[in-house]
Amino acid sequence: MDYYFQDQVRWTFGFDNPNKAAALLASCLPLLWILYRLAWKPGRLWLRWIAVPLTGAALCAGWWLLFKTYSRGGIVAAGVAFGYLLWRSWRIDKREWLTIRCGVALLLTVIVGALFVSTAAARRSAQWIEKREGSVENRLDLWKGGLRMAAQIPQGVGRGNSGEAYMQWFQPIESTPRYRTLVNSYLTFLVEQGLAVFALVIFAATALWNGTNRSEGSDASLVAVAGLRASIVAFLVAGFFSTTMEDRWLWIVPGLSLAGLLSFAAKGITKTRFRVAGAWATAVTIALCAGVFLSGHALSRREMLEVSRVGESIRISPKSETPRRHLAVLVDRNVLGADYGKLLRRLAESEGASIVVNGNPSDANECDILLASGDSVQKLGLNAAPKLVLVAPSACDPVLARQLLHHGAGVTILQPAFDEDGRVDFWETQTRQLKEAQKVKCEVLDNVGTHVEWAWDQVIACLHRLK
Repeated sequence: MDYYFQDQVRWTFGFDNPNKAAALLASCLPLLWILYRLAWKPGRLWLRWIAVPLTGAALCAGWWLLFKTYSRGGIVAAGVAFGYLLWRSWRIDKREWLTIRCGVALLLTVIVGALFVSTAAARRSAQWIEKREGSVENRLDLWKGGLRMAAQIPQGVGRGNSGEAYMQWFQPIESTPRYRTLVNSYLTFLVEQGLAVFALVIFAATALWNGTNRSEGSDASLVAVAGLRASIVAFLVAGFFSTTMEDRWLWIVPGLSLAGLLSFAAKGITKTRFRVAGAWATAVTIALCAGVFLSGHALSRREMLEVSRVGESIRISPKSETPRRHLAVLVDRNVLGADYGKLLRRLAESEGASIVVNGNPSDANECDILLASGDSVQKLGLNAAPKLVLVAPSACDPVLARQLLHHGAGVTILQPAFDEDGRVDFWETQTRQLKEAQKVKCEVLDNVGTHVEWAWDQVIACLHRLK
């Protein structure tokens, strides 16, 4: 798949997304900086005259390749990493700012800036400032939803389910963009794995970061440590703007950088250093997790519905009032559509209802109505809810069908107007054979076939009449 910015192709270097290519390049640039800095070390002047231009040219070429991805997140990641290197360089040797190295560094900065402008990367980076842009606006809405998910479902939604869970239960009902993840490596991991696992990872990462810092040693070792840490910084920052961390190939460079840092830090490990790293990690973990949870809770207070996960089921209910009704819903996506969660949220809002989605049918006795759609009727038994509503039910075992139609509290069947696969004829036949047919109400959903999401207002109206 090709990505474009206006009429320019965004380079991907074999990855499925240019943002991933940018994350890799941003992680590699600090390693090129290490080579550039070490190129000034040889004592022989002629060797420096060769090494410095070569490594400087390689550094500029790396930036140019990064700009050709047109990835704003990757450019920001590299910029933050080099800001970190600037700070570390000042600490390593303040005298450098008064030497020819400073002049060469300024020259390279000007060259990189010219490349930034010439590739139109600058124009794309500033585009969101000039006017509202879907890529940025959608990310902000998505990340707000991710914070809400972290607060309302702290146990996590399961690996690979973050985008689906957001679209069903947290995306604004009128919004249509489709997502696979939360377009943020950290929020995606947090929402999928849960707050407890996220806290453990943050603790370990913070402890490693503090434990591998080094402020003493030769200039060469300090330069290497600074560059290796900056490589990890670039990788971490790039993961904030996209779900880059899901690609195992992108972990190679920061993984090697971490291994190098551990080798430098191994000689300086002491009990005091170990305690300090643990204390910092504990403080950062508590502060970050508390901030995420409280932010999500504050955003959730503005919403009309409360969403939570109980076992394998999702529960949605109105906040402002005691639920007037309690429904259990078994979903068949072939009937209710890909956005069934949005339909059920509309139902919860309009009816003031508490809804348990895809729970155990045996628990439906606590509900007023059990709504089953499509193939989910196969999961039903005699222990159904007081009232049973079948929405475009598929054909099933005739014995089970007769058991359901004899349900004492009454059955309502909402059939599509167009019988696409014989399910309407099946249930009409079963109903005609029932002696107590007066207990079964049959209604037709106008102008729809098996997919009844287009007739959802008719479904809500029918449920309203069942009060």
